[in-house]
Amino acid sequence: MEEREIYATEAKRILESLMARKGVSLKELHRRLRENGAQGGYKALSNKINNGRFQFAFFLECMELLEVKNIDTKQI
Repeated sequence: MEEREIYATEAKRILESLMARKGVSLKELHRRLRENGAQGGYKALSNKINNGRFQFAFFLECMELLEVKNIDTKQI
């Protein structure tokens, strides 16, 4: 696996793990993002997360919407 692909896979894993830990589905995250002013449909969000290639600003927005204050990747 190419090194960049490893990072994308890890980004996806972390975000999905935190969503699961908080009990937030992709549909619910989409709703929260829309309420926060984000554009784009459910399918676009699904693709963005599934390929793990998203901006750090997007990740931070998700963390805020999931009410995650700290991340210890060793525990995820």
